[in-house]
Amino acid sequence: MSVVGCHSRGVYRGGRASASTERTLSLVLVGLLLAGECGAHKSAKKTSEKSFLIVFEKSTRSANDFPRDIYVMDQNGRYSRRLTRNQRSHNPSWSPDGHEIVFLEDELSPSARKWQPNALITYRNFLNGRRNIMRSDSEGRNVSLIASSDQSARDVFWFPDGQQIGVRVANWRDLRVFVKASGNVLPEAEYEESLEAFLDKIQPGSAAPPWVDPTLMVWVPPVENFLPTYYASWGFTFAHIGPYSAPDALLTTADVHSSLRVVSLGGTPSIFSPSAYDTAWSRDGTQLAYSSFSANQKSVLYLAGPQGTEAPRALTDPGLDGHGPAWSPNGSRIAFVGIWEDSSQIFLISADGSKLTRLSENPNMDCSRPSWSPDGEWIVAECRPNITAMTPFEFELGLGSNIFLFDVKNPRSKPRQLTRCPSDVGSIFSSCGARNPSFQPSPE
Repeated sequence: MSVVGCHSRGVYRGGRASASTERTLSLVLVGLLLAGECGAHKSAKKTSEKSFLIVFEKSTRSANDFPRDIYVMDQNGRYSRRLTRNQRSHNPSWSPDGHEIVFLEDELSPSARKWQPNALITYRNFLNGRRNIMRSDSEGRNVSLIASSDQSARDVFWFPDGQQIGVRVANWRDLRVFVKASGNVLPEAEYEESLEAFLDKIQPGSAAPPWVDPTLMVWVPPVENFLPTYYASWGFTFAHIGPYSAPDALLTTADVHSSLRVVSLGGTPSIFSPSAYDTAWSRDGTQLAYSSFSANQKSVLYLAGPQGTEAPRALTDPGLDGHGPAWSPNGSRIAFVGIWEDSSQIFLISADGSKLTRLSENPNMDCSRPSWSPDGEWIVAECRPNITAMTPFEFELGLGSNIFLFDVKNPRSKPRQLTRCPSDVGSIFSSCGARNPSFQPSPE
């Protein structure tokens, strides 16, 4: 969708002026308006002659809530417009024709819309809430429910036929927590338990002083095909100030039991094969790209025909650890995420497995979720600082993440940052996050 050209409307108030004076004033007003309001648009046109819409989610941190909603903007980061206003909508995905959006909607906001005496009680209530799969038009209107799920539903996307929705499901309730008790209040102890069991122990109205409450941190995987690792510290730690009392390193675990559920627009479930978490179709629906873990928990990117019509063939080797494929509009190339040098970077590869190219360059940033512009010249992606740990809500909401635009014709060139959520590299503290970007497909 092209950006509408700049225009101006001048209003003269006062006594009647001569025709020549009015023309002079009009020219001055037009000149000032064009210089002030349209200067940014002119500079934006230097970046790209065309500009397409991007749908994304934005989260913020406030005193009593953690709202997140769905927005659209153009690829220059301008003309941002909010589509949802319930403060609990996220993970948007365009329909193949670009006329509708499917997204996830939490039954409860992260803070359950009411004050809680303990942050972990708030987190437990949030994880126990329902998560709905919703549908709307491209303006955020005519919202309807497709189906209901729980917090194990982590993402949604359209099938190429425009009649089915894929729901990516993670093995959430079996996440492990490494617990350490320390300090001068509790005896030294270390043990491991499930996240569900750990959170169930936290009760409101506890007689313990607030500084003895456990501090829960999340060791963040570089891409979503890995399960996060939780570390809890009981005692006088002041973990919100740091430094964190934690092991030097915690290994993340491949989410080998993740799955893909399929529902029709009417909510009817169906079976899908192969069993893969991150799948992507070519636009014509004839080819399927997906990743699968090997025995050593390295991921390989595969290409196959839909529903097993042809044997899958590997596009990448395990050393690149490829995830999250995204097809170019003409079906000739695939963008994907590779875990490279302890960070997640965006790569490009031809559909025949040749011409492997690294697109992103900054080892201090983890980038994921690539999406192609309809003309195949740009890729938008979500990037965040390459950090080790964050609090549960910072992880859940993607605080500190921003959206970047990459030039496909100039790999490794500096991308353009489209959103501005401040976060210093190495810091976990941020007041907002922008993530899950997706270019609107051009109508057929």
